[in-house]
Amino acid sequence: MLMIATAVMFALIFARAIFAFLWTRDRLQGAVALVLVSVAALYVLQVSRVLAGAVPGSVRLPALIALYGQPLLTLALVAMIRSVAWAWPGLAFGYWLGASAAVITLPSPLPNPATMSLVGGFVLLQSVAAGYLVAEARKRKGAARARIGFAATGTFLFGLVLLIAASNRVFPSLHLSEISRIVALGPTLAYVVAFMPPGWLRRQWSARTAYTLMGRLLAAPASATQPRDIWQHFVDTVRDAMSAEGTVVVIESGPLVVAGSAPSCEVPSGGRPERGSAKWTKIDGRRYLLIAIPLTMEDGTTGTLLVFGLHRSLFSEDDIAVLADLGRQATVLADRAVLTSQLTDTVAQLRAANEAKSDFLAAMSHELRTPLNAIIGFSELMGYEELVGDRRHVPDEWIGNVHSSGRHLLGLINDVLDLAKVEAGRIELRLEPIDVGAAVAEAVAPLTSLIDAKKLRLTLAAPPEVVTADRLRLRQMLNNLLSNAIKFTPDEGAIYVSAHRDGAFTHLSVADTGPGIEPAEQARVFEEFHQAGDAASRAAGTGLGLALTRRLAEAQQGRVELWSEVGQGSRFTLVLPAATAPAPHAPSAEAPATDHGGVLVIEDDPAAVSLLRTYLTGAGYPIHVAATGEAGIALAGTAHPDLILLDVQLPGIDGWSVLRKLKKDERLWHIPVVVVTVIDEREVALALGAVDYFVKPVERRALLDSMARNTAAAAAADPTGPGGPAGPRRPDVLVLDPSEAARERTGQWLRDCGVAAALAGSVADATGLAESTPFDLILCDAAVTGPDGTPVLDALRASPATRPVPVVMLTDGTMTPADVLLAGLMGGPPTDDDAPHSAPLLGVVSRADLSAQHLQRWLGDRVHPLVVDDGPALERVST
Repeated sequence: MLMIATAVMFALIFARAIFAFLWTRDRLQGAVALVLVSVAALYVLQVSRVLAGAVPGSVRLPALIALYGQPLLTLALVAMIRSVAWAWPGLAFGYWLGASAAVITLPSPLPNPATMSLVGGFVLLQSVAAGYLVAEARKRKGAARARIGFAATGTFLFGLVLLIAASNRVFPSLHLSEISRIVALGPTLAYVVAFMPPGWLRRQWSARTAYTLMGRLLAAPASATQPRDIWQHFVDTVRDAMSAEGTVVVIESGPLVVAGSAPSCEVPSGGRPERGSAKWTKIDGRRYLLIAIPLTMEDGTTGTLLVFGLHRSLFSEDDIAVLADLGRQATVLADRAVLTSQLTDTVAQLRAANEAKSDFLAAMSHELRTPLNAIIGFSELMGYEELVGDRRHVPDEWIGNVHSSGRHLLGLINDVLDLAKVEAGRIELRLEPIDVGAAVAEAVAPLTSLIDAKKLRLTLAAPPEVVTADRLRLRQMLNNLLSNAIKFTPDEGAIYVSAHRDGAFTHLSVADTGPGIEPAEQARVFEEFHQAGDAASRAAGTGLGLALTRRLAEAQQGRVELWSEVGQGSRFTLVLPAATAPAPHAPSAEAPATDHGGVLVIEDDPAAVSLLRTYLTGAGYPIHVAATGEAGIALAGTAHPDLILLDVQLPGIDGWSVLRKLKKDERLWHIPVVVVTVIDEREVALALGAVDYFVKPVERRALLDSMARNTAAAAAADPTGPGGPAGPRRPDVLVLDPSEAARERTGQWLRDCGVAAALAGSVADATGLAESTPFDLILCDAAVTGPDGTPVLDALRASPATRPVPVVMLTDGTMTPADVLLAGLMGGPPTDDDAPHSAPLLGVVSRADLSAQHLQRWLGDRVHPLVVDDGPALERVST
């Protein structure tokens, strides 16, 4: 009965193997079925003896041939899942042929020597096959390892069963028949566990494997702190556990991590696998078993684990289950790595913020106390001076110290407030087209005394470019960059200011010949309160200028670039959106006539009135003063001022109401209004019609520049003014070029544009022509030199006739304006006392880029509008 029960149990295994092969048509399942066929032959023989007492010849012969073929079939199966030395399958095939011949030719039963020889060979080959299976099982993990191990045990026990059965036949006295039947149960049970294990047992194996591999994942190197590191450790673990050729994790953008030699990083065709798949694929002429496992990455996106093997997996469904579970655990670890990284970054940011707060308080304490100490100290000294009437005699040095300390303190407070506004996103910007040349001139004007004190050579060559920016903030940024250059440039050094357009942006550069900035310091110079250079240079600033400049540039959709080399100097470049030049302001026919009655100051504070009166009268402006809003409106109607300076905090109606009434009055709406107050409400003032806005205390130079600009605009809008019925005059341009052909082409182009052109081939000719004709502009070839080889600018500035005439240098286009400036091709500094009053160098322009738009902007609105050509450049001049 035991033999029959064992045979029935094995029949179930055999039936399942046949069904698996017919269902999948998989060669591996077919090989398993053939191995079980040879095993089944033994049970057929034994059951036949038990039931019939003898085995018919028609059953005995094929059963023995199948039985002795079992080692060959087992080694063939092993060769499909791992490498096998070629000699063993060959030996097994020879053994099977010999055994088959003996069974067919020799009488039955076989002679004892033949029987023992065949059984001995059988046991030997079965042991080799079992050894290969054991070696493969040791390389696997989980259920696959256990199942291959039981298959190896069954293979070995099967040979042992045959050996015991043969020994019982040869040596009947040993009575081994019962032992043979009991031992025959061993391979059956082993094959049941290997090929038909119960679900609970497979789950237990997988759980133990997942626990082991999870321990390996958790034992990742200390350096594996990022999700990518976790996934790399994951594929390394999978490759080792599967003994695979290579493993890779693929995401939508491509391979993420790779272990071993992965021949391909492509997800298998047919879309993302739902539960995993294993199939043979051919890549670069080589066959691989490709296992694909779907993954969910730490960021919620999808990925795929690809495992490339050179041999089949005997139980691929168990491998897929283990890998899927391991992939889920890796996702958890990657999520934890993301959270850990975020927490680490947050802690680092909080620590940096705390350190920055401490540094800020320490720096502010020092920076605030220094000027306040000077102000309080010198003010106290002034109080001790002898009183003469209602005045005291105070040394000029004390006044200068109080004034400079007050300005230093004001600048520091303004910078800190501006930084706070930018960081809070509350910076108020009035973006408009701004001429780069005019902006540079406004920024340089208040710094000329510092430049003269250090005897610096300043070269300005801002070509006619326009940027989109806030006028006040652009002046502030340029002032910071220029002040920085002046501070770090040694005496008798040079500063170059240049601009050029590159696509949709204009690059405005401030370069100096200072000591340069160390590479390690270049990344930190834009940090708040950080200063580079020696202690003496750092003591002269707060470390806020460059930080604020970068923030303001970024707020205007621009940036700040830095180039510096130790011993060579530094160049800071403002990159701002380029804009087109605004059309010249046409005369307004609706504006009422004015008598240009000076400036009306509407201010109730006597000290502020006194300060503004000093500023304005010193600049030549006649002024009228009104202490209330009502008086200001009435005085504006009678005095017809050219410009109104308006305070907001007034007795009676406030400044906002005054501004509204002025803009609603048909007689007064055209008068430009500049708001000067302590309230920082720039956008409100501009929305109500003000042309500019200043927060007290106001800088004298900036106020006067704004007034000059806005009174000129008002005069241009006045039909009775200089641009009225008399009309603008025709401009005169002098062309200085040693090439006669180039002179003629340039002159003809100027005449086509509506400009009177005079031609000169040398500096002497140019100065001679200038003595009889007041030119508006000189177009000069960059290759021209003066007498004795002196730079052309020096030669032109040496003559009173050409000194006041603005100059534009023309090049062949082989160098950019910035390159020309930095190469020092613009000539030396002024050579006489009157040279500082000479007209500026307007720019360096390639002949290929010269256009009528350039001329119109260089010559200004005071001249007759030019004939604007449609082409981007004067091509015939550059040919």
